Amino acid sequence: MYVQRVLAPRFDRRSAPPLRRLARLSAAVRALSRGSAPPLSAGIEQHVQSLVRRHAKLQQEMSSGDFSVARAREVARLAPIADAHARVQEGAAEVRGLRELADDASSEAELRELARAELEEAEAALGVQQESLVALLVPVDDEEEAAAGRGALVELHPGVGGNEAATSAEVCSSARLWWTRHAPW
Repeated sequence: MYVQRVLAPRFDRRSAPPLRRLARLSAAVRALSRGSAPPLSAGIEQHVQSLVRRHAKLQQEMSSGDFSVARAREVARLAPIADAHARVQEGAAEVRGLRELADDASSEAELRELARAELEEAEAALGVQQESLVALLVPVDDEEEAAAGRGALVELHPGVGGNEAATSAEVCSSARLWWTRHAPW
């Protein structure tokens, strides 16, 4: 459903089965890997921008002291997408600047040739960046995610009770550290 609604919004669910849409998406990724870097579709771009805004909002909420494990997990899930989007934006700006320089008739011929040579490299790099961004948008299967392992955020605070509570928290912390080092998985 995620791919149907987000990554391929122009297709009607009834007209194309999910496998066809995935095949079209993978064909677009292959086209990007060949070096042709068409801009991201409007639907994908809007979705990525909403994810980047959500990431920024969650970071701001967490920095203001409103911490929760669910927010931390969502920030960790959205961080690679936000970083990849920033790299794509930088690459697109570089390609635009090089195109302007290559098409500028008032600049020197040698400078235009250098800009054209760099333009090809920048377009290829932009294609790779866009491909990595699209790959980050594809949802991960639950089994794959479970196999990769999830990190745990454990906070131990000594409660009321002075030295005894602090000693108890220290023992719990050392037991957790021992268990993570010696666990069979």
